Amino acid sequence: MLAKLRAAHEKALQEEPLSFASHSRVGTVHALQPGLSGPSVAATSHPLRRTVPILQPTANKPASIPSLALPSPSPLPREPDPTHIPIPDPPPSIIYEEPPLISDFNERKARIEELMFEHHTAANLGEACPCGTKGAERTTVCRECWHLPASCSHCFVRHHINNPTHWAEVWSKKRGYFAPHDISALGPGSGIYLGHGGEKCIHAQHDDGGDYSFIVVDTNGVHSTKVYFCKCYDGLPPYEQLLSARLFPSTFRSPRSAFTFTLLNTFHIHHLEGAQTAYSFMAALRHLTNKYFFKDAADLYDQFRDVFSLWRLLVAEMHQGQMHGIDSHFPHRSTGNLAIFCPSCLELGVNTRPEELAINDPKFRHLNQVSFSADGNFHANHYPKGSIIKRLSLSNGRAYVTETEAYRVYKVRQTVKAASDANKEKTTCSFLKAVNRQEKAKFKGTDISGILNIQCHHIFILASVDMELGEKFQYADFAIYWALLRRGVPSPEIVKLIDFLFSYDILCAFHIKAEERFSSDDALLKVLPIVKKFRYLIPLVHVQNHKDNCDYLYSCSYTSSAGHFHGETAEHAWTYLNLFAGQGRQMSHANRHDLYNDAFGHWNFKKMMQLPSQLFSDLVSAKETQEEKTEVFIGLSKLHHDKVAQWNTEDREKRNLTTTDREVLIQQLQADEESKDTPNSKSLPLFVKHSISIRILQQKIRCNLAMFMKTTQEKFKTSAQALRIQLRKTFERFCQLQVLLAPQVIDDVAAICPDVIEFTPELQPLHMPSDYNEVSQVKLGFGQLAAAERKLLEGTAYDTLEKIRTSVRLLSALVGDEKSSAYSQSTHTRAKAAIIDATLQRDINLAAYTSLRSSLLRLGFPSDDPGLRPLTLADTYRKPTQLRRAVGDRGRNDGVLWTGGFTNSERRETHRPLINPQALDESDVVATQSSQNLKRKNNASATSQKKAKLEAGIKDKANHTPQPPSPDGGSHQTNLPDVVESREDGVPAEKAEGWIWKIQSSSKDMTDTEVEAYLSESDKVQWFRAEAAMLRWQEEWERKLLEFFRCICYFDKMANVWDVMSRNPNQPVGKAAFARKTSKVYKEMAMRARKVFDQLKYPVTDSTVIDYIKADRASLEANSERCSLSSNSAEHSYLGFVFKCAARAVASTTATPVPEPNVTTNAIPDFGQHRQSLPHTRIPTTQNPPPPSSWNNSPSQANTPPPSHSATTSPALSASPRTPIGLENNTARLHGVDTSNPVERGYLGVLNTVQSI
Repeated sequence: MLAKLRAAHEKALQEEPLSFASHSRVGTVHALQPGLSGPSVAATSHPLRRTVPILQPTANKPASIPSLALPSPSPLPREPDPTHIPIPDPPPSIIYEEPPLISDFNERKARIEELMFEHHTAANLGEACPCGTKGAERTTVCRECWHLPASCSHCFVRHHINNPTHWAEVWSKKRGYFAPHDISALGPGSGIYLGHGGEKCIHAQHDDGGDYSFIVVDTNGVHSTKVYFCKCYDGLPPYEQLLSARLFPSTFRSPRSAFTFTLLNTFHIHHLEGAQTAYSFMAALRHLTNKYFFKDAADLYDQFRDVFSLWRLLVAEMHQGQMHGIDSHFPHRSTGNLAIFCPSCLELGVNTRPEELAINDPKFRHLNQVSFSADGNFHANHYPKGSIIKRLSLSNGRAYVTETEAYRVYKVRQTVKAASDANKEKTTCSFLKAVNRQEKAKFKGTDISGILNIQCHHIFILASVDMELGEKFQYADFAIYWALLRRGVPSPEIVKLIDFLFSYDILCAFHIKAEERFSSDDALLKVLPIVKKFRYLIPLVHVQNHKDNCDYLYSCSYTSSAGHFHGETAEHAWTYLNLFAGQGRQMSHANRHDLYNDAFGHWNFKKMMQLPSQLFSDLVSAKETQEEKTEVFIGLSKLHHDKVAQWNTEDREKRNLTTTDREVLIQQLQADEESKDTPNSKSLPLFVKHSISIRILQQKIRCNLAMFMKTTQEKFKTSAQALRIQLRKTFERFCQLQVLLAPQVIDDVAAICPDVIEFTPELQPLHMPSDYNEVSQVKLGFGQLAAAERKLLEGTAYDTLEKIRTSVRLLSALVGDEKSSAYSQSTHTRAKAAIIDATLQRDINLAAYTSLRSSLLRLGFPSDDPGLRPLTLADTYRKPTQLRRAVGDRGRNDGVLWTGGFTNSERRETHRPLINPQALDESDVVATQSSQNLKRKNNASATSQKKAKLEAGIKDKANHTPQPPSPDGGSHQTNLPDVVESREDGVPAEKAEGWIWKIQSSSKDMTDTEVEAYLSESDKVQWFRAEAAMLRWQEEWERKLLEFFRCICYFDKMANVWDVMSRNPNQPVGKAAFARKTSKVYKEMAMRARKVFDQLKYPVTDSTVIDYIKADRASLEANSERCSLSSNSAEHSYLGFVFKCAARAVASTTATPVPEPNVTTNAIPDFGQHRQSLPHTRIPTTQNPPPPSSWNNSPSQANTPPPSHSATTSPALSASPRTPIGLENNTARLHGVDTSNPVERGYLGVLNTVQSI
């Protein structure tokens, strides 16, 4: 028997074993676990399932098989099987770890199930009830009361007089389970009794119709019950009896349903926190009533919706003090106010003392500042309703949304005014699309396209208005008016002492006629003095999409006393408010306004509760950032010490605008002409502007016709016809001005063929100065007109270049999206249509630019100007930025459209000798059979030229982009050069990127003086930016510090007001108790805010905070001033120390003393934690010399030169980081080094010269 077992065992070892883990469908094999006789398998059906052991039977094994415990004999060696395919090792096991909760749950799951099923029964069921009533048995339990044993129905009713909405679980012997019952179904006379604390009214008739059905909705479901009202002669009306029992009736006349206060308060919180709808909440209550047959429960959604609207109005009035007459304590606020105001924003008489407004220093105007920001949201739109009957909002102008009737009348006035106003406002910023080029299709089917909110910089919402068909200035105007009106319009004397900031993403266009709009409306006229004091900003992220001029004019970084009011906080509230957008768009206008008023109030309430923590974070962050910015500024002041005095004399409010901006040029021209006081002072810029518009319209028509000839799509032909109509109208206005301003060309205009004007106006000449040669321009006297046209043409050309870049980016993105996403026929068709439209726009811009440049050349513009170069389709090429880098991208350049400089299309990809060295006479190498043959010269062969032409032809055929038309009107197609050309060596050149994608090199053909001036200007810009950053963060810290005390003062003020209101002897006890409770809450908020502020450890109180801020600013200014006036800051760098030691050495060895820099150890003040060394300077040496401070302060080393640097260290010096440009040359000139010598001009030259001295 033992021999058979051993033979079987050896046979099993010789066979190829199959891994259970690689073939198992159950899971992955783990190592044997202790105590188990089989492997363990980790089930993969659920990531939290535990490792399940596979138990193998061990107890039933025969005792006569001891061989399995014996050591296994070594298998016999076998010959390798060439046909055998080895089975790979199984992948490493994935070990799933379970949280303790899950593992504990799995271990106790069986017991948990038993306990859960125990709740479907009760102890002592069927036994006699302890009440002693004859025949009463324990049949009824309450699952909502703790530790209440089963009892008879009579005892259940008696125990639930004060909890009548608890469900009664009644045991049915016949059915064998509990069934839920309302309390009214437990016997005659059972139900809800009102008027006597739950007891029966002796006047109520219980048997002859005194009871009637009633529906009560509580948090546990919908109860169809019976309600018994008090019938006493002095009893309260039914609705008052319901309200006394904390039941809100659905009607006040003959109520037949009511909702508990607990239910309304619960839904209110769920609604505000999770945006739960009333419909879904009522559906959930019906499910709680009957899990399976939920349709049987009464549906009171309509009643609940109306009751909840009343409930949240009452809650708002209660918590805002309107029920206590709080308006008498805040007379400056509007009557009936239901809004929550910001505790930290300036409010005179509430959190601001009059002495705080007495700060007359302009640099501290941010301390008495009101900051608003505006932003629109198109998610909060509204669908029109068919009902003619309208009702007003319950809050109707008392909270955040404007008063309905006042806003409607205002919009009517603005509509009438807009219809009669021929000069409509349009933005001058070409990147801004929110006003002029909004997509009207997204507003289709809506009567309200969105809302526009005004909020403070602490993100407290102040006002909200509805927008129709996009974002218009009139909506922001009324929102500003409403926000100021709700807070209270201060007197003109107070307005003079307050600074106002207003941030809006379309502000560059909004502010131009803001005062005119406010002054022309009777309602807005009330706040005109405040609007006149507005300083305008654009949010920091949004301003990146504006022109450069907008950044210089409206960025908070360059606005004094703006702090870090970046304006982007206006977007923060939308993440919360968008949760209600789906509900609001389906409501009536009144309910929608109530919805948003409630949501705005909850947002402000949460902000108020978290404001101390937010101010703490802002204070710490502002102080840390301010210290960093100060350190950088001091370092730059030390670095450029010889220039700081001059820079300090410049005006920080000065703005150098970009002169290539077309609209800026127009404004400048208008200002110049108006100053001349001529009859046609305003007509000349308008005349030139019309001529440019005509040129662009002509190119649009030509490009549309060219696209029609290529695609045969009728829409392009229709578009060209519409553009011709527009062009004829523009020509009429143009000709009217031409008669006045250019009468010398009337004869040329009359000679135009009428057919050209009627049928092809795109070919009609304009007879502007740019249409004549130089001789004719002088002959016709076009001096002033030619100069104005040249300025505007140049500005328009630069604008057109930017439009070309934008259209090329769009086209590139559309092509990439079409290749990756257009799978179906419909998506492919739409994508192709979008590509054709984008191509047309690019071609229009290309043609317009070519036409503008041609006109400029005829006006004497230099043809070799690097900014406006000839532009072809090849110059618009740019490597796709949305795709991964392709092979060869590293060697390709962008086109000249993106560079502004030249692109060398003949750049070689590889370099090799043009002639084989073996062919030279000087070569000592003799060609043998083992040597290489002579190589030909690298000239282009006929074969390579053919190959290049063939590849170019293939790429041209693959390019389906229609060509832009030529500006001369001779043909609708422009002959653009081939994109791929042959190089000198015959190898086809790679597709080069155009010049418009690259910045032009400024170092070409520049003298040393120009280079030094350019670098000096860069240093100045860097210094001014560092100063602005330091001051903005200093202002932010100062403002936040004062706002913290205003927050505490506001809480104290509200606590005192509520305490005073609680002492009114003529009010009910409950009303007084609520006021005392609210006063205590505000006191607690003030105490917690003080504890948070104490963690900052600032030695300041509310009475000394202004003096503390002034002292801190004075210290900062003194330190900065001392640093700026220090003329020898370079000594603290390594180079300064070298010059000092060299001067001492020369003075000791020469008869003529060399003047030593007047440097003292106290020249640079001690700035505490600011570093003394230059932050941008390193000591370029391979050794470790002692720091300069130790050299200066040690008497024994006063005349000891620094470690010498031999010639061998020069390469190391040149390879190491250098001192910033400008420092070595300035210091060298100070010590007499010849910087005109190229050898001595550099850093090493100066250093070696000093060392040689």
